Amino acid sequence: MSNRIFYTIILSAIFFGCVEDEKECKAPTLEENIIGSWTATMLSGTQALNTIEFNRDKSFKESSGLFFGNYDSTKISWKVKDDSLTLTGVYSKSGPAVYGFTLITNTCNEITLDMEGFDTLKLVRK
Repeated sequence: MSNRIFYTIILSAIFFGCVEDEKECKAPTLEENIIGSWTATMLSGTQALNTIEFNRDKSFKESSGLFFGNYDSTKISWKVKDDSLTLTGVYSKSGPAVYGFTLITNTCNEITLDMEGFDTLKLVRK
């Protein structure tokens, strides 16, 4: 009788352990995972929340001008190479601007990037 209870407990633990593993999300590559809408925060400074969107066509939108402002940028795009993200904007008056980021963490619903050693950008999926 005690063996039966023991084996029942072991099998239950294995079953529920496997079920729990299936719920975990394995993040795709940065290039795939970053597509979508995110709440963005620079970890230094005011901690203001911004909405930014990375589109499949490599276009980029920001709600409050976190990187390129809201008044002068005519085209903003993004690209990923290995574990690096580059945002490129072209200002109508002053020309191009580029921001480079290196991946720190990449999970299904959160991405953390180093901004050239200057700051840290935290993205949380909306």
